[in-house]
Amino acid sequence: MTEFQEAIVKAVRQVPEGKLVSYGQIAAYIGSPRAARQVGWAMGSIGDVPIFPWWRVVNKDGVITINNAQITPQLQKQLIEEEGVMVSDELRIDMRHFGYDLLTQAEPVAGEVQERLRLVEDKFFD
Repeated sequence: MTEFQEAIVKAVRQVPEGKLVSYGQIAAYIGSPRAARQVGWAMGSIGDVPIFPWWRVVNKDGVITINNAQITPQLQKQLIEEEGVMVSDELRIDMRHFGYDLLTQAEPVAGEVQERLRLVEDKFFD
């Protein structure tokens, strides 16, 4: 697993049950604020190990947009609903009620890791 993927897993693990974040929030939290799309791609390539609550990540509008052959939007909806989150038939979640602010509520990312990720972002995501 890459450092980028490891940082994503650590960030997602900080999201409490019944709360959701966006791909962009994950990107900003790990020090790569312009890499929301890359966070989604990286999450899709992590595979089964390690287990982390991937279903707690949705798009910036609070919509389930997962696009994966093995993991369907309906599975993500089911997992989110099992945590008490209300999901509309259009796969939309009220982020004002169920959103979680990683930047203000979670443990900060270690400075050294954040700096390495910033260097990766500058090299590959401009």
